[in-house]
Amino acid sequence: MNSLYARLSLFFLIVLLLMGFFILWLSDRSARHYFLEFNQELNSPIAMYMAQNANLLTDGVPDKQALANLANHIMMINPSVEVYLLDNTGRVLSHSLPSEPRLQRVRLEPVRQFLQGRRSFPMLGDNPNDPTQERTFSVHPLEADGQQLGYVYAVLTGERHRTLLQAVSSSYTLKTIWVTTVSVLAFALLAGVMVFFMLTRRLRQLTGRVKHLRAESLQWSGDPAEFHAGKRDELDELAFAYESMAQRLLEQYRALERNDRTRRELFANISHDLRTPLTTMQGYLETLQLKRGSLTERQQQDCVEVALRQSIRLNDLVGELFDLSRLTAGEFELCPERFSLVELAHDCMQDFSIRARQQAIELLVDADTRADLDVVADISLIQRIFENLLDNALRHTPADGTVTISIARMGAREVRVQVSDTGVGMAHDVAERVFDRHYRLGESSDRQAAAHAGLGLAIVRSILDLHDSEITVRSRRNRGTSFQFALPAATTLRTDAVVRAPSMPVDLQMSS
Repeated sequence: MNSLYARLSLFFLIVLLLMGFFILWLSDRSARHYFLEFNQELNSPIAMYMAQNANLLTDGVPDKQALANLANHIMMINPSVEVYLLDNTGRVLSHSLPSEPRLQRVRLEPVRQFLQGRRSFPMLGDNPNDPTQERTFSVHPLEADGQQLGYVYAVLTGERHRTLLQAVSSSYTLKTIWVTTVSVLAFALLAGVMVFFMLTRRLRQLTGRVKHLRAESLQWSGDPAEFHAGKRDELDELAFAYESMAQRLLEQYRALERNDRTRRELFANISHDLRTPLTTMQGYLETLQLKRGSLTERQQQDCVEVALRQSIRLNDLVGELFDLSRLTAGEFELCPERFSLVELAHDCMQDFSIRARQQAIELLVDADTRADLDVVADISLIQRIFENLLDNALRHTPADGTVTISIARMGAREVRVQVSDTGVGMAHDVAERVFDRHYRLGESSDRQAAAHAGLGLAIVRSILDLHDSEITVRSRRNRGTSFQFALPAATTLRTDAVVRAPSMPVDLQMSS
């Protein structure tokens, strides 16, 4: 009884039983009403015939013998009729009953309505023989010498007829109505139970799929497109919505699992990267403490310089982790402004010029000076992007290589930036993970790159996410790597008016 199918079937059965009783009650009531209406309409002239033809008055006085003789004839023709003679006030003067009636005065309002024809049949009036019951009647004025002396009042449904109506309950017609009603209700119940079973069957299937989706064994095998393609009603809509929700939940669950694995890897790599400078600093500081009197001034200076370099490296790692956590947590508030992307690229190149000269790497800015290359963005964050990409390029580009920043107008609303190098490049699987947090390249041109924490590119992607932009990478082994992204232009140009002149390389002439 706890199932939806059982409760629906029980509720439907109760509704059908109530409907059945109501239909039978209405049928019986309608049949009774129709019989009264038909009987009164059929016998409505009976009082008129008696008043006009029965000679019920003798010298202006009711003749009881004439009424008794009339009653005998009436009883033979229609045993259900009771005849009364009333005066003009409704008082009973004479009657056809064997005993005195219990009601000696009849209400005249129904009588007047009958004579005036104001109401439709059946019309009920007082029954002198039973004051508790109203009956259909026929009435006609009783006149003599043009003067109305009273009324002939005929009750059409007397005591015998009431007994006859009670007998109708066992009649063939009413039995037929009962059998027909019960048969129809039984068929409706059977059809309803079958429909409920078919509807709840799909609900049971969906419930089974929900129960199958367990947190300890999440496996999704449905295809929402199948439910959507065969969608017929609300249940199919519910199944489609559930399958879509299940697919999304499972995708999010798997994403959480991947993020959890990535976070564990990140913590392991961070621990390793932080341990290395900390261990080096600790070793050199312990050396200074233990061998304070035996070390030469030069040796002491070397220990201090190594410890200082490791502390700087440690500070850089902690700073990158802090910046990345703020970027991914959405704590950065952009301060967009208009600035020249070319000027910012030159400034960043200048900052890396000494390092590039030491590594014998050439730095270039390739921009179309005739196009409007101003953008609207957060200049400090875009500078951070250039710095991270240039640092990454210098670490993976061998001597006599080239690092180039290319800037060009793309369409009416964007300015494209490309940072490319002629370094060692990456394999395809490496390029797919290069923006993951704390991912390091397996090969590098120097030891510094091999030991780097690998957060720079993750920071770049987070900054571009804040600017609603994406960064892509193209790389080939031993051919170099190119990073591309776009920023919103400061001015909107017509597409056909964008300058497409060949770009002019701007060489900073930074050679060793």
